[in-house]
Amino acid sequence: MACAFVIELKKLQLLELQRRLRSDYLNDFFKPITTELEQLKSIKKHRHGTRVKQLEKFEHKMKEEHQKRIHERQMEFFSEIEVHKEKLDDVFKAKREQWKGFNRYVEEFHKRKERTYRGKIVRI
Repeated sequence: MACAFVIELKKLQLLELQRRLRSDYLNDFFKPITTELEQLKSIKKHRHGTRVKQLEKFEHKMKEEHQKRIHERQMEFFSEIEVHKEKLDDVFKAKREQWKGFNRYVEEFHKRKERTYRGKIVRI
């Protein structure tokens, strides 16, 4: 029995030693990886930050170009409206001139008609 107790004691000591070795090994094994991972994470964050800045610059540039295109289209539209307005002004001016001549003719027609009417009244 004494032999069995010794064996059991040795097993317990070995088990404790195994646990300690395993924990030491795992701690030592993962220690440098965690620091390296932290460095990698910081590098990724830094790169990610520059990527975000690049994306923001690109988005800002695209937004400016979009605004510029909108402004150019608006200016083009307003210039077309201005040209159309000038054409309409010319057309209305020509129409006014035509109507002036027609109105003169109508006025003279009514004056002649009134003169003839007055002449008839005077004769009667």
